[in-house]
Amino acid sequence: MKRTCCVLVVLATAVALAQTPRPYTTPGFLKAWEWSGQSGDLAHGGTTAAETKALVTKMLELRELLKASPVADRPVGYNTILTGNFEPFNAPERPDLKAGDFPLSALIWFGAFPQEFDDSGKLLHTFGETRLMSFTVNALPRWVDKPLEWRDQLTDVALHPRHYPDLAGLPHFGDIVVLKKNSKPLWLPASFEDSFTLILAHRKQAVAGFESTAAKLRKDYADYLEPAHRAERLEIYKLSARSQKDPVAFLAQMDKVDRTSAETLRKQVEASTPEADKYWADAIAKVKEAEQDFASLSAAQKAAPACYMDQSSSRNPDTRPLVSFVPVGTPRCRPVIRPNWKYFDRTLPRTAIQLLTVGVSDCPEQKPFTDGNPAGCPANMALLRSLDWEKVKAIMAE
Repeated sequence: MKRTCCVLVVLATAVALAQTPRPYTTPGFLKAWEWSGQSGDLAHGGTTAAETKALVTKMLELRELLKASPVADRPVGYNTILTGNFEPFNAPERPDLKAGDFPLSALIWFGAFPQEFDDSGKLLHTFGETRLMSFTVNALPRWVDKPLEWRDQLTDVALHPRHYPDLAGLPHFGDIVVLKKNSKPLWLPASFEDSFTLILAHRKQAVAGFESTAAKLRKDYADYLEPAHRAERLEIYKLSARSQKDPVAFLAQMDKVDRTSAETLRKQVEASTPEADKYWADAIAKVKEAEQDFASLSAAQKAAPACYMDQSSSRNPDTRPLVSFVPVGTPRCRPVIRPNWKYFDRTLPRTAIQLLTVGVSDCPEQKPFTDGNPAGCPANMALLRSLDWEKVKAIMAE
């Protein structure tokens, strides 16, 4: 899943806006620093006021390193922002994890916005839309793909982000680049057993849906046939018949409707069985298929890391599991992984920067604008390539 961020700031102005003069040679400006987070954003992790202050100080250090690049501080042909906020710990799929066990996280947004001018050609201090780039500290990358086989399951097991050529000398995975000072992995391999557990949960959930629907139909039919309920309906029919021209004919008609409704419910109940419903039978067969595939594996195979044959986004999620999930090392497969929640060193202060990820979105794939507009992705990539990453590393912990 790609994380694409745009912002729209609408500022009232009485002057008419004109297109940016070409070429893009007007010196721009860097908007004043803003910090939008509240200390309460981190309170659930037992954060102290001193820790909050220390984290903001660290983020200001990072901002100064970003600002040292003329791409950010002396823009030409666009205007820029460097704004920050806290990033509260969030792992809903892992309720066993506690925010207080992890370092504090925050991020800085960089944005290069197209310039706008009034009719006289004066540069306006307004911001429209652009592609933002995020610099996030101390947060494991979470925007990763899940296989379709367990797309509806609440889990941190996913697919390893695609590995692209280094960007600005940094490892490039999916839509992020990574800077760290240790060799610890960000993701750990997930096993065939992990994968089959989720596959079976997804497939059994489909069967449970059919069972739930059938149970409701049986209950509705039984309720409809309940003598007391039928008596209630008859009383309603009788009251309505008083206002009809022919009460006897009306009651006969309603009796026919009542019996037809009962017959419709009966047919629905009869059709709601695995024997009568092909899709229900298929769902049961898919569960048995996954159970058979899993049972065919040895103990060592079940414990081995799994890899996913992710040939296309439109592939059939009901493909036989041992066709889709193969041993690591199989050509064109993506390893099944989960975040390495033990990546962070708990002996370090919670404000120490142990990891920096830069959200580049799809900017590396974007071609330059045909008119040479430097805003958005072109400026994002220029900033990334202009930074002194050794100085950034210097403010990070091992």
